[in-house]
Amino acid sequence: MRTVNNYISLLCSLLRFAHKSGFIKNKPFEGIKKLQKGKVKPDPLTKQEFSLLSGSETGQSLNMWTFAIYSGVRHGELAALAWEDIDWEKGTARIQRNLNALGMFGPPKTDAGNRVIILLEPALKALKAQRKLTAL
Repeated sequence: MRTVNNYISLLCSLLRFAHKSGFIKNKPFEGIKKLQKGKVKPDPLTKQEFSLLSGSETGQSLNMWTFAIYSGVRHGELAALAWEDIDWEKGTARIQRNLNALGMFGPPKTDAGNRVIILLEPALKALKAQRKLTAL
């Protein structure tokens, strides 16, 4: 949505410049509106889908999916999570980075995305299993 709106904005700016500069006589940019973001209802996994997923995955993949499902983090936040973000004593995860589509680290999607989440037991168990596999 944001990318489309960026293109619309850029195109309107170019057309406005062309009109003001006398390259075009009409104003084709008038009336063009940015796309509105619609309300999307969350579509969580059903119990059957969760059982199929957790039954078919193993090792790191199972740990990742279990943590993602039980923590509710966005996929970019999950990819950017580091061991120093986990407070084992408090059972929390600090979400402070996001890995974007270009493979670059940045802040979470929104200001509210910068947060500390209390981890449910299955998420903690998945992290502990993952730590055995990958932590130094």
